[in-house]
Amino acid sequence: MQQGGSGAHLYPVRDARFEGTVGFIGGSERERLADLYSKHVVEARRLAYLLTGSREAAEDLAQDAFIRSFGRLAHLRKEGSFGPYLRRTVVNLAKMRYRRSDVERRHLGSEKGAAPVAGTFLEEDQALSDALRSLPYRQRAAVVLRFYCDLADDETAAILGCATGTVRSLISRGLDALRSTMGSGDHDG
Repeated sequence: MQQGGSGAHLYPVRDARFEGTVGFIGGSERERLADLYSKHVVEARRLAYLLTGSREAAEDLAQDAFIRSFGRLAHLRKEGSFGPYLRRTVVNLAKMRYRRSDVERRHLGSEKGAAPVAGTFLEEDQALSDALRSLPYRQRAAVVLRFYCDLADDETAAILGCATGTVRSLISRGLDALRSTMGSGDHDG
């Protein structure tokens, strides 16, 4: 579809701000979205994989996070704010998915032989992958955000919607469980 005689191409898009309506984005917005996607998709997939333990779920969550984030793109004033917003969206979607389906959790437990997402440290250590998936969701999310995403406790707390002390407790309990599962008695880190 073209707009007038200017030659500017417009592409139809669902606009989440106006339930059920379709708007149009121009070429520059489309290019901006494509650029953000190429910069952040790998990290979003890896984060989703670490939170879910499922390659397919990671793909779905990353795509859903981009779709949801697109509706907020116009409201993000700083170029660097898209990554943290996308990360929070991935975590929230993973949390909703985790809460929504007991069946999926059982399925993920039976998927122990599934191949990890390429480029994650989990390719090298299936035992760690299994141990990470055995953690309760909030502990897993806190550990992943702290050690994979290298976020400070206050940033992790903001994403998880809890107090900084709660994050420290979740990380401590998560690490203790990982050490126990992995058979390490060393608690020095």
